[in-house]
Amino acid sequence: TRLATFGVRAAHALRTGERARLLALELERTRALLEVIVQATAELSVSHTLETAVVRVAELLGVERVAVYLRGDHDGELEAAASRGLAGPHARVADRLLDVALGPSRERTVLEISDVVRDPRLAMAEAAARETGIGSALAVPLVARGDVVGLLAAYPEGSPAAGEHETALLAALAGQLAVAVQNAQLHEQATRLGEEREAALAAERTAARQVRALYEVSRS
Repeated sequence: TRLATFGVRAAHALRTGERARLLALELERTRALLEVIVQATAELSVSHTLETAVVRVAELLGVERVAVYLRGDHDGELEAAASRGLAGPHARVADRLLDVALGPSRERTVLEISDVVRDPRLAMAEAAARETGIGSALAVPLVARGDVVGLLAAYPEGSPAAGEHETALLAALAGQLAVAVQNAQLHEQATRLGEEREAALAAERTAARQVRALYEVSRS
């Protein structure tokens, strides 16, 4: 009887310890997510925001290859804006992943592909996947204020084993990252327009001085 009682208490202690470990892990990842969001928002720089996100996502998910893609200004196709551990035409794979994620699979927040090469939905990107050595993928569209601005993708070595917490973390990071990227783009656009306006005003003042000088010459 005493041994049975001890067994029950030991099992309860083990379950409690496991629950505490999982909560500590979740707290650590949530803190890391907040650090990414705060740092990215404070910088208001697209490149710095994306580089920070790529590094932190790789650390949080324990993967080597991570990339953030943004849509091009002209054709709307994805372009690699920041990446880690990737080479070759991986943007083609990401472009097809985005199409699949925005299709019937949109009901799932995070798109999980266990075999990119053999998945029929990604047949158009098979050659690019083979060339870049991409086997599996986790992908989340970056959507800000209803606009799809890009894609956050991680490429694990084996089959993706993202749990519920990892999926929620990736989705939350993608949502905040999309807003941060859009804000940074707007900030850079406003800065560029301000610089162009200052340059135009300076050119106008220079032209006005030249006109006044010519006027004075003509008078004399």
